Amino acid sequence: MKERTPHLSFVSVMVVLGAGLLMVLATGLLGVLRFAAIPEALAQIARVDEARGSFLAALALIGAVFLALSVLAAWLSARDVSGDVHFVSRRVHAVAERGDLGEPVALRSLDEVGALTRAFEQLRRGYVEQLMRERAAHRQAQEADRYKGEFLTTVSHELRTPLNALLGFTEVLLAEIEGPLTEGQREDLRMIRASGEHLLSLFNNVLDMSALASGRIQLNLETVEMRQVLDEAASILEGQRQGKAVAIVVDCPDFMPELEADPVRLRQIVMNLGTNALKFTARGEVRLFARFNGREVSIGVRDTGVGIASEDLPVLFEEFTQVGASELSRRGSGLGLSIVRELVNLHAGRVEVESELGRGSTFTVMLPVPPLRMEPTPAHGLERP
Repeated sequence: MKERTPHLSFVSVMVVLGAGLLMVLATGLLGVLRFAAIPEALAQIARVDEARGSFLAALALIGAVFLALSVLAAWLSARDVSGDVHFVSRRVHAVAERGDLGEPVALRSLDEVGALTRAFEQLRRGYVEQLMRERAAHRQAQEADRYKGEFLTTVSHELRTPLNALLGFTEVLLAEIEGPLTEGQREDLRMIRASGEHLLSLFNNVLDMSALASGRIQLNLETVEMRQVLDEAASILEGQRQGKAVAIVVDCPDFMPELEADPVRLRQIVMNLGTNALKFTARGEVRLFARFNGREVSIGVRDTGVGIASEDLPVLFEEFTQVGASELSRRGSGLGLSIVRELVNLHAGRVEVESELGRGSTFTVMLPVPPLRMEPTPAHGLERP
């Protein structure tokens, strides 16, 4: 709406016009009284009746003109007030619905609507200032996060290099290339290897979480066959059983759609879930499964472990959260499931969990399947039409 100069309110205009009308009426009344009070003057005027009629006609005309002007002023004032209210209303809706702060709101009237306009402009100006401060703080936080990521990457590289060397020498010693070992020495080396692998896992989890939080992880999408991913994960989990009476089972149909996913990150999702399940399962099985329901692929891990209490489920995927009070729950960094959630989100999927204390847990990841890969073939599962 085009801006106009400030105007008076309807009440102000009516007061001015009313005062003028009262002055005209008072002047006419005084004139009539004057003629009535001086009979000798009237006697000297031959056409007093005609003069009086002309005077009253002129007075009536003036009153009619003032009345018309009052109606016109009232209509113009009402139109201006309505336009001002509409103008302010539009600006408020623009800020509330689209966040459009726009230009400063000009003062358009000197009445109550003007007071509302001034209040809105003060609110808008305060919001803009707060938004600018927030954006500056956000830029500073992004800069600090970048420095943190660079620091973690550098420190992790410096720590992982000697740690990998330590693990390598441990494997050489356990292979008894340099000579036979006693059972005590082998047990000590196994403990060193387990501690080194645990420390290496912590480094990797912290780095992954930092990269996910700052958006530095980019997916390299490829065609992935679920059977191959599950078999690779099961092979690694077999080496982590450490004598537990736990069977690692792969449950995958012969016909599954090929996913568009990052194979490294998808394997990391399955491994994190499988490692978590194996940690809390003393006997029974850890089942890696995959299903297809026509629109999405479900990838999951089901175990027969200790289970999770219902009150712990809402915080299960939070960073650095370890549910339960057992010794097993205190091992690790509490980042494995958080990384799973973030990686699943990157793949435009979702993750769900079902669990019951004493009866095990089931973690299920649902990933969408592109429509062009939903027709099965005996040779390659599903292919493009």
